[in-house]
Amino acid sequence: MGYANCKDCEQEMTPGTACKFTHIVMKNGNVVKRDIQGFGQTICHDCNSHLGGPHHYGCDAERCPICGGQLISCDCFGGTIKLVHYTAINTKGD
Repeated sequence: MGYANCKDCEQEMTPGTACKFTHIVMKNGNVVKRDIQGFGQTICHDCNSHLGGPHHYGCDAERCPICGGQLISCDCFGGTIKLVHYTAINTKGD
């Protein structure tokens, strides 16, 4: 049985494969770090991300970094979520 591909990072969501996108761009342009797999589980039950890695977008276990609610049903980002990798962010030395 094959695994689905992440619609954003395009990786096959095999057990232990985290999403490559580490941050979210908010509608006001601010950049926030994405929720990581945790809560004592080694592998996420929904997207197969490894402990400490970002969930794949659309995962029902990913929390919103703003309100703490479920990201896929959250309105903190105005209905449009743009994912970016840390290296794509102009951090000015961070």
